[in-house]
This record gives sequence, structure tokens and C-alpha cells, in this order.
Amino acid sequence: ATANGTYSLYIGGTLVATGVATGDTADAIATATAAAINANTNLQVTAAAVADTVTTTSKNKGPTANQVIFVENFFGAVAGQTFPAGVTTTLVQPSGGATAPDLTAAIAALGDLPFDAIGIPFDTAVELDALKTEIDRRWSPTVLIYGHVFAALTDTISDLWLFGNTRNNPHETVAGADPIAPSPSMLLAAAWTGQAAVALAADPAAPLQTLALNGYLGPISPRSYTDRNSLLGNGIATSTVIAGQSRIERSITTYQKDGNDQPSTTWLDVQTPFTLARITRRLQSRILTTYPRHKLANNGTPIANGQRITTPNMIKGLLVDEYAQTVIDGLCENPDLFKLELVVVRDGSDPNRINVVYPADLVNQLRVSAFRVDFTV
Repeated sequence: ATANGTYSLYIGGTLVATGVATGDTADAIATATAAAINANTNLQVTAAAVADTVTTTSKNKGPTANQVIFVENFFGAVAGQTFPAGVTTTLVQPSGGATAPDLTAAIAALGDLPFDAIGIPFDTAVELDALKTEIDRRWSPTVLIYGHVFAALTDTISDLWLFGNTRNNPHETVAGADPIAPSPSMLLAAAWTGQAAVALAADPAAPLQTLALNGYLGPISPRSYTDRNSLLGNGIATSTVIAGQSRIERSITTYQKDGNDQPSTTWLDVQTPFTLARITRRLQSRILTTYPRHKLANNGTPIANGQRITTPNMIKGLLVDEYAQTVIDGLCENPDLFKLELVVVRDGSDPNRINVVYPADLVNQLRVSAFRVDFTV
């Protein structure tokens, strides 16, 4: 080095800054850089210096290790990130990570514990399909513990389109990461999962747009509106960049077609499955707490005071009241139409069972504001 300065290296989106003094040799700078890398135990790699070369070794041996890229002086001269005078480097990006883990044991360990938001660092169909099987089980009528998978994939626009069109799952979100982003896609998945889990637990019907993707260093500028919009049309969720901070733009699912292979937006946004899960949990709780040990009789049956007996009409009244509360709570709308279309009947084959058609009209989200500006001069 012929002048003092700082060598700014980003590893998986995390800055490793190494001080450089006038007269430092390549060997000395390499040794200092390796020490700085090893000092940060949160990094995805360890380092060793031999002469003027720093060799890093990934802590993860699987394909996610290949997501971790090295970027020098990411923010450029405007942020004071330039090579110290007299210093040059050659970067070789990571490679060789292989053999994705088998998730069978991990999924089995979940048991029937409820996890509404499940974030994964993996980005291949093998892992997503394994979790799809589990999430489908969790949403089944006999289990009802629900859940949603969040993942991310770094790739070009065209390859993201291709991947998105291989998926069709209402309980899965895959965010598209830009290859020029210093952070790996697994950090995007983690940041997305964290924000979605908290926000949707607070209000499952509220949109997630503008929520900061903390811990994820994305590109300085976002992809174009046209590119992002095209991703949304192909099952890939999008983020944008506002004042240097990556933020969720629209968190969609990979669901794109119905059972007849026709285009459908029924399960497009994550608010739909999360709101439905909230509503059905409330229904289950309301029925169990109101009728914990009740008998079931036909409408019009005389009932003496003190008898724990309910009828289809009594249950219908309870459901109308519960729906009205979901409207007040901002989960549903159109209560009058709901009351007209609600069906509550006793099962024809099983006299101990009540059958309900619950026509919920979910509240929507403000996503687009369209104006026509008229003016005079």
C-alpha cells in the first residue's frame, strides 16, 4: 500500500473492514483480512491466510454456501469505499457447495406444533415439495394447525419466471432476489419471514408493503417496475429499495392456477391464507367455548331452562354474531350478504354432526391508487 486506507469487503452482505497502512505488504493485508473475517463469528465462512492469499471455507457445505458472494467497495467512493492506493485484489466467488439436506427428520420433529410462518434457506423444488406435503397436512380438516412457507431465490428475471411457473402453492411464498445484491437469498428469506410472521400475527388482513427487510443488504437500486410486475405475474414475490433500504413490495404466494388449470387469483396474496386461518381458529374457539358439552336437537325442539341443548338455528345465530365481530375487527366485509348465504343444517347421516357453509367475504388491501387528474389553465 502506498497510502493509508480501508479495504472494504462484503461477505454475504456483511461488511468486513480491514485497516491498511502505508507500506503494508500484500502478505500483511491478507493476514489482517483473515483475522477480521474470523473475528466475526456470525459470518458464513472462516478464513486462513497463506502469503498474499486469503482462503475462505464455508461453515455450510450444502448448496446454500454458493449463495454467499464476495463484493468489494459496494457503496463506492461516495461512501468512502475505495481501494487504498497501491492495493489490488482478485476475487474468486464461492463454489462447490452441494447435496441439499434431507428435511424428513426436521419436518417430523415439528410434530403438530403450530408454526404459522416457516422460513427456509433452501431454494430448490426438492425442499419446497417436502414442505408442501407437510403444510398440506397441516391445513387438512383433521389437523387444522395451518402454516406458510417463506423462501427466496437469487436469479435472473427470466429464470425466476421459469421457476415461478413450476410452482402453484397457496401456502408458499418465494421472493425473487437480485443477483447483484451482496446478501444471499437465505437472508432475504429470513428477513421476509421475520417481518411477515410479526405483521400477520398482529393483523393477517393487512398488506406487508414497505416493511423493512432488516439484515438483508439488497441492491442499491431496485429492479425496474416492469420487471417486478412481471415477476408478480409468474408467482414470485417482490421487494423494492427505498432510500437504500430493501423493503417488501408485494408478498404473493406461488398459487396461479385452479384445479382446472385455469388462471386464478383466489389465493394470490398471503393475506388470504393467513386471514382464513385466523377466522377458522376463531370459529373453532367460539363453538367450543359456547357449546363445550351440549346436546344437539332439531330446530323447534322444546328446551327446558338449564338444559345444555343447541339447535342449527341457535348455532346459526352464533355464527352471524361471530361474523359481525370479524367485520368489526377488519377481517371480513358484507355481513348482510353473509347472513343471507350462511347455511347451517344437521347432517342427514350423522345426527351428532352439524354442517355449515360459511361464506366469508374477506376484506381486501389497498394496493393501487388510480387517479385521473382533470385540470384547466
